[in-house]
Amino acid sequence: VEGSETYTNETWSNAIDGVTVGWDGTVTTKSSSPRAIFAFADGSIKALHKVNLLVDTNVGYDNRWVKRFRIQVSTKTTKDIDFITVYDGFQDKAKWQQHVFPAVNARYVKIIIDYPNSGPTQLGELECEVGTALLGKLAAGGSESTPDEYALYGNYPNPFNPTTLIHFAIPEDQRVTLRIYNSLGQLIKVLHDADMNAGEHAIQWDALNQDGQPVPSGVYMLHLQAKDFTASHRMMLIK
Repeated sequence: VEGSETYTNETWSNAIDGVTVGWDGTVTTKSSSPRAIFAFADGSIKALHKVNLLVDTNVGYDNRWVKRFRIQVSTKTTKDIDFITVYDGFQDKAKWQQHVFPAVNARYVKIIIDYPNSGPTQLGELECEVGTALLGKLAAGGSESTPDEYALYGNYPNPFNPTTLIHFAIPEDQRVTLRIYNSLGQLIKVLHDADMNAGEHAIQWDALNQDGQPVPSGVYMLHLQAKDFTASHRMMLIK
């Protein structure tokens, strides 16, 4: 659909063309913040649960190969506000490597390259493995179906560094509070305190406290409150 600047003939379309050898199968980015958004050919919403990456296309320049990346999804538009992060991963193989995560509904898939963080970066191929869109499961920005009961599903990934995605469900429109405490019981961050629509939701925490400062490695407790429902979940930050 769209992407950051690349070298001529080494564009983002090379990541999805099935060519895995040579410059015709290589994306080489110019931007200091490489990213691209892809859509499924039929324009539908699908349940994404795995991405496969290949970085070595036999053209050399291994210092350019993607080492760290994020996958974000949207069921609505290509605006940044509609995307949520569902995977924050490391690519430590030159050839095909699978990256698996809980299934999530997606119309658009965005890849953000976090490392290398300077100079050109190279990606060979990006494959998305999908199934039929989930009903009553997570949809980016909130699901269109209504769950029958409250649930705090936890966070993914866990352990995490530096971001994690918190999944939960509420069966009716109401005020929802999400708070994060450290192992001493001290309040670290009010992640959310406002009305929300019924549905399944996902909120990202970037390991920052209420003042916007990074928190140290350790165990943190997530506390969800919605009307009479309360639930807690243990999260681990490892830097």
